Amino acid sequence: MRTDTQAPLTVLLVDDDEATRLLLADAVSGMAEIIEADCGETALQQARLYRPDLILLDISMPDLSGIEVCEILKADPEFEHPVVIFITATESEVIETQALGAGGVDYLTKPINVENCRLKVKNHLQQSAQVKQVKLEHQALTSMISSLPVQVTYWTRDWVNKYSNDPEGAWFGHSATEMSGRSIDDLLPPRLARLLRRFATQKTGSAPQISYLHNGSERHLQVNFVNANPVTGVQGYLLTLIDITSLKKTERELQLQNKNYNVTLNVIGDGVISINTDGRVTYMNPIAERLTGISPVAAYGLPIEEVFVLHDGLTGDRIDSPWLLALEHLCVNYLSSNSQLAGDDGHVYPIEGSAATVTDTDGTITGAVIVFRDLSDTVAISDKMDYLAYHDQLTGLPNRVLLQQRLEDAIAFAQASGLKTALILIDLDNFKYINDSLGHTQGNSLIKQVADRLSKLSETRSTLSRIGGDEFAMVIPYIDDISQVERMAINIHKQMEKPFKLTEGECGLSVSMGISIAADDAADAEDLMRLADVAMYRAKYEGRGRHCFFSNQLEEDLLSRHAIEQLIRTTIKHQSFEVHYQAKFSLWEYRIVGVEALVRMRDSNGRLISPCEFIPVAEELNLIEQLGEQVLETACSDADKWLPDHPEVPVAVNVSASQLKRTDFVDRVMTILGRSSLPPEMLELEVTESALMQNIETAQEIIEALHNQGIVIALDDFGTGYSSLTYLQRFNIDVLKIDQSFIQKMGNNTDSLAIVKNVISLGKSLNLRVCPEGIETQDQLNELIRLGCEMGQGYLFCRPIPIDEFIRFMEDVKNHSESAGNLYFI
Repeated sequence: MRTDTQAPLTVLLVDDDEATRLLLADAVSGMAEIIEADCGETALQQARLYRPDLILLDISMPDLSGIEVCEILKADPEFEHPVVIFITATESEVIETQALGAGGVDYLTKPINVENCRLKVKNHLQQSAQVKQVKLEHQALTSMISSLPVQVTYWTRDWVNKYSNDPEGAWFGHSATEMSGRSIDDLLPPRLARLLRRFATQKTGSAPQISYLHNGSERHLQVNFVNANPVTGVQGYLLTLIDITSLKKTERELQLQNKNYNVTLNVIGDGVISINTDGRVTYMNPIAERLTGISPVAAYGLPIEEVFVLHDGLTGDRIDSPWLLALEHLCVNYLSSNSQLAGDDGHVYPIEGSAATVTDTDGTITGAVIVFRDLSDTVAISDKMDYLAYHDQLTGLPNRVLLQQRLEDAIAFAQASGLKTALILIDLDNFKYINDSLGHTQGNSLIKQVADRLSKLSETRSTLSRIGGDEFAMVIPYIDDISQVERMAINIHKQMEKPFKLTEGECGLSVSMGISIAADDAADAEDLMRLADVAMYRAKYEGRGRHCFFSNQLEEDLLSRHAIEQLIRTTIKHQSFEVHYQAKFSLWEYRIVGVEALVRMRDSNGRLISPCEFIPVAEELNLIEQLGEQVLETACSDADKWLPDHPEVPVAVNVSASQLKRTDFVDRVMTILGRSSLPPEMLELEVTESALMQNIETAQEIIEALHNQGIVIALDDFGTGYSSLTYLQRFNIDVLKIDQSFIQKMGNNTDSLAIVKNVISLGKSLNLRVCPEGIETQDQLNELIRLGCEMGQGYLFCRPIPIDEFIRFMEDVKNHSESAGNLYFI
């Protein structure tokens, strides 16, 4: 069917007489498009092709009569029934009845009256156009209703469907055709049908909302009724359903969002206050309530100035309202620094925050919101951080940073006033050993007790500081007599004399102190600290437990020590230490029975530096392990050189306490032996009693492991330490070495002679070899032989000499011994 309302009307002229068709065409001319057919079959073809609005149809035709053509067209369900006016040559009631019965609306008789024909055609075309227009509008209306996102249905009083605008069945799975004539109970979900029946009894136009399950999901509908009544005259129910599921979902999301906003505003750590354009409170969250001291109910409607009272934290003056400025200038306005909020309950809070305008969707300002934060904790943390930045966390004393400031101020005052300022550096003797052996908890307890005792001595104008793990400093200003500083140092020593109480028992402690004076020794804080450190180092060097004032001689000694430190580092880096060798002789015959390797170091001028000068420094620098390994490596390598000609001469190497602490020391020794091809039994390692004592358990395991490898173990400097028989029982010791101090004194000191005699006797009874050190005179040799000692070493036989010279010395001794027939020394 055509739906274009602008298309012209069409008339089909059917007659087997051409003259009649011409006459009819003339009558219809100008009113419609004309299509012609000269027989019934052609008429049917043209009618189906062009769908004419009106047909002028001759009744009498040779193939099909006009009656038959009309009946065929009317019977075709796909054919839109046109207006048919029959043409007949016979005017009778029978013909008229047949024509109207076949579906004609009128008829014309021949001969054709053109004017009469024209009027009839015109009238019927106008009616046909009106019918067509009505159909088009009905179709448009139906299409529009069907396209609405609303279901429109009409139901009888007993709920039988008569109309639906859902042609495809998108709403409930039933098309409009399928719904027509069926009960609501067969078409809609049970809950929905039941609710609609109930709502039908309510007032027409009510719009209840219904929810039900649709394909497993909740669906929400808004319902509108037009109930039958005298006004509308509708005998049934006109029902419209609007799917508001998305709207409900949006509402729920908005409700949840608002709930989340409220929860957020209630739990955030910031205070939030809303005001209207008049500056009156419309909302407060719990934080704002706590800080202002006013409940939201009491605050509602009050001017913001009465609720939010701001002061300058520095001056105490009232601060202008930032929210009024925000409303006036339409911008975010921040609270000034140092703002304080005076709560209604009397509390005062340092705060920060801002105020900003609030607008609606049209951009109209509806008020302002103030967001602010309590800075009390932040200020407290800041104060705490400031305190920690300048104070020691353990003792609470000023730290090095604050000491530097106080010292600089004291020096400046001393220079301006002519008075002096003293700096005392206080170091706890052997604290590292105490801390390692008792643990850090006990060590911290000891540090705090020391701080308490020193604090009792420190005057108000003085500064006591903890500047390191076991190091304190005291600045004493306004000094006019140096004896004041001496008395303070003495009092500090006295305070340390009383034992300290720890959970593990009592602990004794001494301190070493270095003192420098401004402006006598230095004029700035850095130099004064450095010079006091020099003096403290001298106090430790002289035996600890004492104090020392700085002097120029101390500075010279410090420079000398610094040079040695640099020389040690360079020598280790380039592995340029020298190893000299001193022979051990059989005291009964002129024969070398062993060699001790002794480390030597030269300065830039090639001068040998005494081991007494650089060994302690290497220990303090924690370089003694590297030094020891280099000596061991060299000694094992050099021993390879003499071993073929002197297979009975082992080499002895000293081992430091630091090396004995290493759990991998045995592996290191065996690795070095492997590189040199020296048999383990030809290596003797000398350890001191003090080294064994530092970690007895570890040392015992290491000594046992070395001994199991065949390495000989010697206890060096026996008699100078604890000399406990316990060590000889616990450790696998092969050799006892008597310290040279006893050998040198035994000629005129009966105690030394007794010690030597007892050690030699002890060695024999325990089946240990005994080797005295430092034999320098014939008398000492004779006495040792008399006491039954079998071997020894000292300058009487051989000084420590380089390897090449020592190998030649060994050859000379061997040749002399063979030619002299193993002559005895006595």
